[in-house]
Amino acid sequence: HAMCSPGFSSDSAFQVTYIAQGSGRVQVVGIDGERVLETEIKAGSLFIVPRFYVVSKIAGEDGMQWFSIITTP
Repeated sequence: HAMCSPGFSSDSAFQVTYIAQGSGRVQVVGIDGERVLETEIKAGSLFIVPRFYVVSKIAGEDGMQWFSIITTP
């Protein structure tokens, strides 16, 4: 299971991610260090990571392809 290392933006950017193929898990941690989301995701899923939150994506057995848009308000 491949993992995209946890990442965040240090400015006011937020991230929109679309899962194009495969499946896996996503983990999101808030600014206080508490995990706010850990869920299964699959092709067709879309999720938004709020500003200053940390996100990690873990591919399932069949791998996972995604693309993200990072933008500022």
